[in-house]
Amino acid sequence: MTKIRSFFIKTYGCSHNISDSERMVSLFLNAGYNHANSEKSADLLIVNTCVVKIPTEQKILSYLREIEKLKKPIIVAGCMPQSNREKVSKELKNFSMIGTNTINKIVEVAEKALVGKRVVVISNEKEAYKSADFQNNPFVKIIPISSGCYESCTYCKTKFSRAHLKSRKIKDIVSEIKQFLKKGIYEFWLTSEDCGAYGQDLRVNILDLLKCVEKIKGNFKVRLGMANPKHIYLLRAQIADFFSHTQKFYKFLHIPVQSGNNNILKAMNRKYSVGEFSELIKILRLKNPDLTLSTDIICGFPGETNEQFLDSINLVKDLLFDVLNISRFWPMQGTLAAKMPNQINDIIKAKHSKLARTSFEKFALIRNKIWKNWTGKIFVDEKKARCVFVGRNYAYKPIVVYSKKNLLGKTINVKISEINPLFLKAQILN
Repeated sequence: MTKIRSFFIKTYGCSHNISDSERMVSLFLNAGYNHANSEKSADLLIVNTCVVKIPTEQKILSYLREIEKLKKPIIVAGCMPQSNREKVSKELKNFSMIGTNTINKIVEVAEKALVGKRVVVISNEKEAYKSADFQNNPFVKIIPISSGCYESCTYCKTKFSRAHLKSRKIKDIVSEIKQFLKKGIYEFWLTSEDCGAYGQDLRVNILDLLKCVEKIKGNFKVRLGMANPKHIYLLRAQIADFFSHTQKFYKFLHIPVQSGNNNILKAMNRKYSVGEFSELIKILRLKNPDLTLSTDIICGFPGETNEQFLDSINLVKDLLFDVLNISRFWPMQGTLAAKMPNQINDIIKAKHSKLARTSFEKFALIRNKIWKNWTGKIFVDEKKARCVFVGRNYAYKPIVVYSKKNLLGKTINVKISEINPLFLKAQILN
């Protein structure tokens, strides 16, 4: 009798990576494999990698050294093998590998790895994309709308691993959402390296996609992923109007500014100004005062002075963002920024990161006061601990509730009872 093989996948990185791992799980399950719940119980180990930050790369390499002790076949997948040929020949030389463009070949690679062969399948040719039947969260489906990037930021390795923008057709995305609606999915995440650039290669734009998704019949919610300000700025009035009327999309936008100083933005090759970014946010908020806005800043970009860093802090304060993602600059191998003069030392980067976090929490608490005593519906899609659940309202605000009953996948009525900088607490109403 042939033994049924089992696999375990460890995923690092963004929602696009999570979606790629879900595709691999689906391919394995369809091929008759079992999905193991730990490294020790699996016959085969897959590590889906990320290269956005050096600490993440270091964490992945440390994890690989640890699981190598288990003496099992290991496949390193995703961005690391795709983007870094030097690592392929050095740190990853003992592992089989598969790139971001060859996920569909994972079972083929696994079959060879399981009989002791080392296999490397990396291609620059992008494969046809189809979302997986499997999802980690049974209530949330991630739908990639494109792959790759339209821009060339000097600090980023995205193009090394995902290449140039390739958008999926609107009809294919709409068809997938309808397909998963029939399976009972309530929440969809439209994801990409840059959702704002969607359609540039198809002569359509992100607003065209949003309008088509809005027309789909059914009871569901959609979260739009990160979008470069450059592309949203060009559609600012139409985007503001769309979010003021939408019934299907969460009133949430993630628009990373990265710096509040024009000279630093120019060095980053971010093709917008602080003034344009501010105008964009003000137009969005004018039509949507309850819109949840998330942004990112990088601390310690080469040559950044203390005054230029404070420009970022002041911008976040002036525009009162709901969410702030803070990253320290890391000189990623192969990027232009890694070769720039006046690299900032780690002590200053750590100091600025801490200051950014403490400053933001003061502003965020002020912003969150608009939700005091709010009552309404939330969809519960996360369990944090025993009896602790997190749901999202129409503006995608994280709202913590307590219950001895299992609330996952349920829509409940709540009243906000406590305001915090990063989340809200609520009481469940009958």
